[in-house]
Amino acid sequence: STPTDLPTVSPTTSSPSASPTASPTTSGPTLSPTTASPTASPTTGAPTPSPTASPTTDTPVINAATVSCGGTYNYCVNRRGFRWRPYLNTPADGEYHVTLHTCGHTGTLSDTRIYGTCRNDDNRAACSTLGLATGTNPQYQSYCETNAYDANTTIRLNVGAYSSRTGCATLAVVCSAATTPSPTTTPAPVVPPPPPPGVTGPNTISCGGSVDYCINRRWARYSPVLIIPPSSSHTVTLHTCGHTGSLRDTRIYGSCRNDDNRRGCRRLGIRGGTNPRYQSLCRTDAYAANASITMNVGGYRANTGCATLNVVCEAVAGAGLAASSSSVSPDPLEGDKIVENDDDVADGGPPATSSTVVAVAAVAVLVIAVGLIVRRRIQTSTASDADADVDDKSPAVDDAAFPLSTPSHFYPQTSSLSEGTGNGFAI
Repeated sequence: STPTDLPTVSPTTSSPSASPTASPTTSGPTLSPTTASPTASPTTGAPTPSPTASPTTDTPVINAATVSCGGTYNYCVNRRGFRWRPYLNTPADGEYHVTLHTCGHTGTLSDTRIYGTCRNDDNRAACSTLGLATGTNPQYQSYCETNAYDANTTIRLNVGAYSSRTGCATLAVVCSAATTPSPTTTPAPVVPPPPPPGVTGPNTISCGGSVDYCINRRWARYSPVLIIPPSSSHTVTLHTCGHTGSLRDTRIYGSCRNDDNRRGCRRLGIRGGTNPRYQSLCRTDAYAANASITMNVGGYRANTGCATLNVVCEAVAGAGLAASSSSVSPDPLEGDKIVENDDDVADGGPPATSSTVVAVAAVAVLVIAVGLIVRRRIQTSTASDADADVDDKSPAVDDAAFPLSTPSHFYPQTSSLSEGTGNGFAI
């Protein structure tokens, strides 16, 4: 039976018959156009998603060189004392105030500070009015507003951290149109007030001039008026560098503030005079053309005497951002501490710095240590004397009856004393 079955099955399932039928259906040339790599590449290949994903993974710009009105910018203070100093160009259609603030930032910088063109350290109240008293340490966030700037004015900002803090924060730049008088309205002339009692000096000063003033009464201030030139916005530098008057320690209280700035005077090439280390120099924010500014100068604390005030006005750059930092005049205050507050006038001096606090604490610790050492030595000396007296005296002597401070050889060594019945002693 085996030979009979083999011929019947062999033609039906033979290999030659199946091979031609399956080959055209699954052959490589037929499937190749449908699943070929060139057709799928535009749909699922790497070049297609790359342009879409790239913008979402870009690193945000930090410490940008320029900023614009209405923008919010990230900045980082990566080392102690670093300042971010971007340029801002005001709009071209009129005068504008500029508001700078770090309100509501959520960065790692625990205490922000704005150094220019307006200045502020902590202003939680202003942030609250914006509804932004949130984020990182709201009580240490900053807010300030500048004077009015002319159209197309280039302003250089100065932002950083309080003291030696480091970290990152966010700065918002807001520009608002300044109210200007009608062209037909003539502004009232400025009549400077007479000098207060105890002060002598002219009532008005001018750009490029020098005036002598005298503080004849303790705590008095000299407050002349300066009119900004009509050509454009100007910054104003005030200084007493090189003065040879009798005022030993000058101080500028407004409209910029500074106490001692010997380094700034040297950068102006001015040395010498009365107590150069106590001469003052500071620069104001930019003021609009024809603005009227009241200065405020005097002596440090209750110092009296005469000095010379110098006034230097510098036009602010016009339209367009400065091409480089070389187009901006050197700042004689760069790197120096500016006195921000005037709270120390009444209480007799500026707030103690951290170095002063550390020094005072070190002295206190030293005094306590010396006191403990002296006390220890006195106790040791007393104990030694007591031991010596016990050794020299007879065991029968009553220590309570005879103070240890009395030499033992003054005491009579008698039987009456040893029995406790004696009431005196003989020398």
